[in-house]
Amino acid sequence: MAVKESQIKGFYELENPFLKGVKFSEQFPPRYDIDLDKAVEFAHEQGGILESAREAAGFRIEAERQHNDTYQQDDTYHLTISVVLGLKINGRFYTAIDDTINPEQNIALALAKEGFKSSLHKRKHTFILPITHPLVKGALLRAEKTGRIVEAAESITLDLKTKQNNGKSEFGQYDWTKATFLDMAEPYAQMLNKRGYDIARVGLVDSEELEYIGIDNTNVEVRLTVLGRIDSGHIHDAYSCFRFMEPGRARVVHGAREFSTGDKGKIIKLDEKVFAAIRKMYE
Repeated sequence: MAVKESQIKGFYELENPFLKGVKFSEQFPPRYDIDLDKAVEFAHEQGGILESAREAAGFRIEAERQHNDTYQQDDTYHLTISVVLGLKINGRFYTAIDDTINPEQNIALALAKEGFKSSLHKRKHTFILPITHPLVKGALLRAEKTGRIVEAAESITLDLKTKQNNGKSEFGQYDWTKATFLDMAEPYAQMLNKRGYDIARVGLVDSEELEYIGIDNTNVEVRLTVLGRIDSGHIHDAYSCFRFMEPGRARVVHGAREFSTGDKGKIIKLDEKVFAAIRKMYE
């Protein structure tokens, strides 16, 4: 598989059948980082949106370090529209992942400016929304429907092995990576291992911090998933703990489609009481 030029000048298509029809721009800006709100504006001017974590992973799998692949930038992160909502249900903390392509419903796209301003000034640089907010409601109901909800982590970072055994790896089978990268989780692990990254470090939203910043059953904290950087010669970072005011690089996509689990059911299997509690919130 590979990256090839599309009919739109400056955009590329992948041979990956799971991302057929999606067109990707070069990474931007080429030499410096950009804030999320400015990246969202630029993508809109280009007639597209920013890519999701799944799409970003798919491009990297195919790019082979070409097209400004950020592996060559060891001090930067790659912004995506995949948001992570930290919430409390039945006395326990969870994180929900959402990356709808609807610019009016995706929190990263619709509230980029608000998130940037909030995370600059609030305690611990947080972006907290009421659980009754319409965009939070939509994100949580989508995450409930597809099973993209996982228990909050016990620590803020975790090192996962990328080597596969019978087609499965620690990285590809970890709940957060499955809920975030979806069908790209194992291919991404395979690509990282092939390139010499035997460990992938994931940054996570942990229960202790959600407790500390005051997340309860009335609100959620919102963060971004980013793909990054080379921490050392054998570790690659994929973080869900990015604040809205932290800059990075980005990529515009055209032709993005909503991901569907089809008839496979929920991606992460949690106690049905968790999913039921989310549905009950918005009855």
